[in-house]
Amino acid sequence: MSLQGVLADFPVADVFQLIAQQRKTGVLEVERRGRTLLVFFLEGQVLSARPSESRPDGSLAGYLLRAGALSESALGEARKHQESTLEPLVATLLQLDLVSRADLEQVAKLATGETIFELFLWDDGRFAFRAEEVTAGPVDKPVGAEMVLLDALRMRDEWVSIQGWLPDLSVVVVPSLDAEGFRGKRGTLEAGSGVSGADLEKLFTLANGRLAARRVIDLSRLGTFQGARGLVALIRGGALRPEARES
Repeated sequence: MSLQGVLADFPVADVFQLIAQQRKTGVLEVERRGRTLLVFFLEGQVLSARPSESRPDGSLAGYLLRAGALSESALGEARKHQESTLEPLVATLLQLDLVSRADLEQVAKLATGETIFELFLWDDGRFAFRAEEVTAGPVDKPVGAEMVLLDALRMRDEWVSIQGWLPDLSVVVVPSLDAEGFRGKRGTLEAGSGVSGADLEKLFTLANGRLAARRVIDLSRLGTFQGARGLVALIRGGALRPEARES
């Protein structure tokens, strides 16, 4: 299947649907303003997604660092080992026991989700799908493209409302309640928020008054959409307040 065009004429949702219906295997490449995103499909399912970079594992390494699953020194050790073995990063991290398989699976899923979320916010750009062999890595978990599509469309629609409350993720989020006060309101905060009470508590605990919203979201490993959604629920409920970062 040869599929290429511009998003203004053929939205990414339609591209996903066509690939899913025809159960295609290959790589979807979408370029916009000098940035390129890659989505890997296996028989119509989304296997993984990442930005196009000179080093294919660079994006995953960045997410592992941001999520607190990997230290700079451990990454340096893995890179040094890769120089002699030429093995992929995931295999190296597992072999050296630098990151648990559970953490790798969680962050790999997060990295894919973040790429898909970014992609579905694009209204312009060029795309091309090329059919080629795609092999699942040790922590890749294929997900039906139509399911990914429905989730992405829902997130895109709600993102405008979230940004109305939290337009800048560089602001510091400060608790307005103590831990006991939060737990007393947890059920109310959870109701209708779309975020579990456990995830809200995770975000509230990380928001210690010193971290920017972006850092809180990264450490929570909930992803930009769900993390920001949770922070907005906490802000609207009076558990947190955003404050401008001091210069």
